[in-house]
Amino acid sequence: MRLTEFLRWAVKQKDRKGVSLLQRARDTLLSGSHIKYNPTAGSCSCPYFRNTGKTCKHMVAVVILRNRKVLERNERWREFFREYDRRIEEAFSGF
Repeated sequence: MRLTEFLRWAVKQKDRKGVSLLQRARDTLLSGSHIKYNPTAGSCSCPYFRNTGKTCKHMVAVVILRNRKVLERNERWREFFREYDRRIEEAFSGF
């Protein structure tokens, strides 16, 4: 599946509150919680993936990070990655 198709699919996948899988993945990246479950593009150790075998927000987060250079061609994604970088820098500023 091409990246644009995958992202469109992720937008259509909604949770019970109506929040898209893509938005949850973006939130996961900003919070840093994607690191906790050691996700890959095809697997994750989180309870959701273990119980359902379905693509989780952590896996989508990995796809987003792996495709950062392509996504940054879009202004909205550039803004997202600026915020992501700021939060990463802030998180590691004490080291």
